[in-house]
Amino acid sequence: MGRDMEQNFPLHLGALLCQAAYVIAAGCTTASILFGGEGSEKSAAGQGGAAAVETPADRADGAANAGAASDMASVAYEVVIDPSGLGHEHMTAVREASDLLQEGKADDAVKKLDAVLAAFGKLMAVKQGRYVCFRAAKQFDDYAAALGRDKGGGAVKSLQRLSWAYCEALHLKAYLAASAGLNDEAMVLLRKAIEHAPYAPGPHCERGFLFNQLKRYQSALACYRMGLDLAKRHGGSAGEQAIALRGIGFSQIELKDLSGARASFEQSLTLDPESELAQNEIAYIDAMLARQDKAEGEAKKVSSAPEKKKEALPADVPDTR
Repeated sequence: MGRDMEQNFPLHLGALLCQAAYVIAAGCTTASILFGGEGSEKSAAGQGGAAAVETPADRADGAANAGAASDMASVAYEVVIDPSGLGHEHMTAVREASDLLQEGKADDAVKKLDAVLAAFGKLMAVKQGRYVCFRAAKQFDDYAAALGRDKGGGAVKSLQRLSWAYCEALHLKAYLAASAGLNDEAMVLLRKAIEHAPYAPGPHCERGFLFNQLKRYQSALACYRMGLDLAKRHGGSAGEQAIALRGIGFSQIELKDLSGARASFEQSLTLDPESELAQNEIAYIDAMLARQDKAEGEAKKVSSAPEKKKEALPADVPDTR
């Protein structure tokens, strides 16, 4: 469809981290997240799709939206995060890295995140086990119960719960790597995030963005669908589900499934009714469908028009027409 993804489809779930304001108190962390600003998605005619990862401001809008401020999904919601688990003391550093990024200090943010990830690496080297992180203690309990049913009690005993700060640090570092064009590094970090945070939708959607960048649209679609499924089944917010749906819609457009894409954007609007991104994308799809209908109508007229008969020529005049 000719849209430039790098311009129109910036990282979006990195925005979750960039726009999150963490308040640590009374044993739990509340992340008040407003999707938008530097981390919002863009669209061809106004949106771009799910920023799958949706960021920074220098990835400006496309031709139809050039120079405009970043679009906002404008859905604010709260995600309650239980910061308990090994390494919980590093949540503050992750917040500080997010703040540095918003201030345009990406290099400083990377240094802080590298220190956090190194600390977690040392922590995990102390004791053998399967290290996992979840937003809430109940998610950990549910995962352990499912693992016990599938693989027995021994597998459960090896589980060690990490603080959610680890997944946040991996995801934000991946976002920064992708923003710098280091897609291979970003993919490695996201695979690690998925390995350690099996219920997290964000890393899957971030991979969807990267696959779209590589024009691997089927892979992108599969990643966004996985992100949506996890968000639905494991307490993901409305905003996370809407972002996954917008990513699905964008991938479907690239795969020429316009009707499917329209349905995805419509569904995203039930979760984020104020999203100009989804609204603009629907308008773009409708324009494309209208052009297709017109072209098909013109083709039918041509094919159904009676063939023009040639005027008869005298027998002694050669027909060179």
